[in-house]
Amino acid sequence: MKKNIYFLLGLTVFLVLPCTARPPHKGEVLIDAMNYAKLNKKIIVNAEIIFNEVRLAPNEMLTIVPIIRSADEMHVMEFGPIYINGRARDKANMRRVAFGNMSYPENTVAVIKRKNRESQSFSYSVETEYQKWMRDSELIFLEYRTECGCKDKGGDIWLAGKIHLPAPYIPQFQLSYLVPAVEEVKRRTESYSANFDYAVNRSEIDRNFKNNATVLDQADRIISEAKNDPNIVLDKILITGYASPDGDTAHNISLSEKRAKAFTNYLTGKHNLRGTLITTDWKGEDWQGLSALISRSHDPYCEEILQVIKNTADINKRKTALKNLQGGAVYRKLLETDFPVLRRNSYDIFYTVRGLDTDQSKDLIFVKPQQLSLNEMFMVANSYEKGSKEFKKTFDIAARMYPDDPVACFNRSTSEIETGSYDDAITALQQIETPQGWNNLAVALFRRGDNTQVSCYFEKASKAGLKEAAHNLSEYKKWLESKDN
Repeated sequence: MKKNIYFLLGLTVFLVLPCTARPPHKGEVLIDAMNYAKLNKKIIVNAEIIFNEVRLAPNEMLTIVPIIRSADEMHVMEFGPIYINGRARDKANMRRVAFGNMSYPENTVAVIKRKNRESQSFSYSVETEYQKWMRDSELIFLEYRTECGCKDKGGDIWLAGKIHLPAPYIPQFQLSYLVPAVEEVKRRTESYSANFDYAVNRSEIDRNFKNNATVLDQADRIISEAKNDPNIVLDKILITGYASPDGDTAHNISLSEKRAKAFTNYLTGKHNLRGTLITTDWKGEDWQGLSALISRSHDPYCEEILQVIKNTADINKRKTALKNLQGGAVYRKLLETDFPVLRRNSYDIFYTVRGLDTDQSKDLIFVKPQQLSLNEMFMVANSYEKGSKEFKKTFDIAARMYPDDPVACFNRSTSEIETGSYDDAITALQQIETPQGWNNLAVALFRRGDNTQVSCYFEKASKAGLKEAAHNLSEYKKWLESKDN
């Protein structure tokens, strides 16, 4: 008669839990696997073997052997057997063992005398070292009967079930972000340049002359937006006039003054600005601007030009030296391409930004990020899902707007971990000697697959009192315990 043996699997990595998903199938032999677990690098098996319905002839012996077999059938591990003897067989074997004529295998778990029609069971418990091949293996039970004289009456191999060990524990790490300080008063300055075309030695701004209409339209738009922006209060507009360094120096000072005042008068009249709001200044010849232009150029003589500007303090001698470079060719190029750019008016807008809530900040972060404080940007970032495109972009904007702020740079590096840019984050975090830096560096190293220093950094940050690091160290240890070794 075919006997059904059913094995209930209740599998967990760390906790041994009872298997209550569904009752075992009731056959002649009932095997109820109460627990099956991987615990501290060991496989634990606890099963209740119930043989209430088993009927054995007096000389019969029933053997039950649990076996783990790998998925490719290349590995087998056999656990200790259980022997269930009929009445006469049990008595005979006891006599033979006593006289030294037989012995049960050393790994025998139990020898039980069957009392037909009575309730009997045995609690089977065994453990073994976990090995990698046991993942996705099968747990089977070998069952066979023998008569006196070891005559085999046949047996069966019953599949108890597949062992599907879960994948290694996925640690739920916590990254440390730094909360920027609240900026009590948000004062800002935006700087622009108006490069007008002037008639020779003239200071009037003629809208119809060359590109002046475009320059004026841009200035009108900028001033109008600033004046009508409900989020800011204009504090001051500073107009500064400059002249190119060709011609007489004293004349150029006067020319830069007249041109600055002409631009001031235009803005005041056009936008109905109060006189106290605008301040006018002038600098004369813009040697600093010329040096900046030449430094950015690929002119073959740029180093010679810069040396003349740097080493010749006397302005007239400096101009003469420039005119003599390469027989005058360099100076002619300056007159044609560089000097016109220096005939300009800069205008700096000073303003104070009102306090913004998170919704207002979200409306501005991608269009006018300069109006947000670093703290407001942080709040915007945390309103998005961590690791999302918007989350990462907000921290990128914060670092771009505040390039010298260590908090902004730290948080951007941390956000790179969220989005998988581990190399960039690790490079930056390796320069930061703080508990938050050690914690985040450990997370980045782990996610990149480099575990050699993970525990060290977590422990270091945890000892410094960082809660996230203490949590992460615990998570890391769970992962270590769960993974195949």
